[in-house]
Amino acid sequence: MSEDQERETVYEEFAGCFIGAGPAVAGIFLMFLLIGWIIENIGVILPVVGIVVGIIIALVALCWLFGKIHNLYHSWPNVFFFFLFLPIFIPFWLVDRWALRSRSIHVRCPKCKLSDERHSLRPIFICPSCGKRHAALIPGPNGLFAQKCACGKLLRTTFLGGRSTYSARCPHCNSPLFSTGSRQFGIQLVGGRGSGKTAFLAAFWTKYKELLSVKYKNMYEKGDFWFDAKPLDQFEKLEKLFQFDIDEPTDDLNSCMLSVVHQFALESIQASFYDVSGEIFEYDQGKPLEPQFGYCEGFLLFLDPTQSPDFSLQTTINFINAFNAVRGKHPSYLSDVPVAIIVPKADLFTDEFRFVKLRDAERRDGICRSFLAKHGFLETLNVIDASFSNVAFFPVISANSQWKPYGVLEAVSWLMSDENSPFNYGDERCVFLGTRYSMYEKA
Repeated sequence: MSEDQERETVYEEFAGCFIGAGPAVAGIFLMFLLIGWIIENIGVILPVVGIVVGIIIALVALCWLFGKIHNLYHSWPNVFFFFLFLPIFIPFWLVDRWALRSRSIHVRCPKCKLSDERHSLRPIFICPSCGKRHAALIPGPNGLFAQKCACGKLLRTTFLGGRSTYSARCPHCNSPLFSTGSRQFGIQLVGGRGSGKTAFLAAFWTKYKELLSVKYKNMYEKGDFWFDAKPLDQFEKLEKLFQFDIDEPTDDLNSCMLSVVHQFALESIQASFYDVSGEIFEYDQGKPLEPQFGYCEGFLLFLDPTQSPDFSLQTTINFINAFNAVRGKHPSYLSDVPVAIIVPKADLFTDEFRFVKLRDAERRDGICRSFLAKHGFLETLNVIDASFSNVAFFPVISANSQWKPYGVLEAVSWLMSDENSPFNYGDERCVFLGTRYSMYEKA
């Protein structure tokens, strides 16, 4: 490179730095306003001025030293502006993080099950124009509100600016993420093999899809609401299982995460259901369960009355032991995580459940408890009561038979109505609805 070309490169970088520094200058202005407020209200003029001047001198000296050490004559303007505006980048980054946390917006990976609530999980965003991966699309030296991709497209760096509209991947396993801008609500299905978990999920999704289509028809037509099921092939499989009344057990020891992203006009909520083979609950494997057991907002615990009570007791104990280990909960303390106890195959015991009224919680729970105790599950109930304080019982029919699905929507609705649930608005946006009053009510 000739001397003229090198000089031209330096000038271009100077110009680029000054042009890109516009938002940073505004941030500096705000910083000085804050200093002015501190001076006016606290009255420490000389200390504040001294600290500001000292920081500026130190940053200039550090930039000069950095350039000297690395002999980066042509890049020292970038280094200078990086250190000069570092106090500005951090507040913008903190504001972005606050916007996410204040709305309880998290990212959950469908494959490795890691979540930014408990792990380091910064999504890798994909440029919609060229497909380039951006691992640090956050306010920083490359831009406060937008960064320029190699293809020339400006990518927004903040959640409030619309960053969540880009496709993203997990930084740990490279799996596509279903959503990066949604409030989360996760439900884990728990039970031994053959207890009816997958059949329940198939019946629930079929009825829930119908419910959403009817309840939000007007909003959907106006473009104020839509929902997306991911992965689509798994949901289509559930619909076929229900349509043809196929009982197909899950063999995968890694939970399958099925998510329904509810997009309202001003916010998005991702409801995820984790289905896994009951084999992982049948033996105390001596290893922790998958990460979602540590952050799921609710559990569906299946106690199949057609199976041995001892078998259900053992699976329940194994689940609770692993749950305590993952959450770091002492066994002597009760967990307030909502747990819906599912009594599947209620159509085989119609005489005992015929007087159950799904909306009468006290009577419903009492009849289910008496039924389970009568069939040998009293010890299992004691174990559950000694671990969880927020428990409800639901007799359920998942088969596509004369009774139609019964209790599937109500069980999930109860979980969604928890005070910490993003679905619990108490207004027209609340998605859960009780569809049937009793088993003999017309579906």
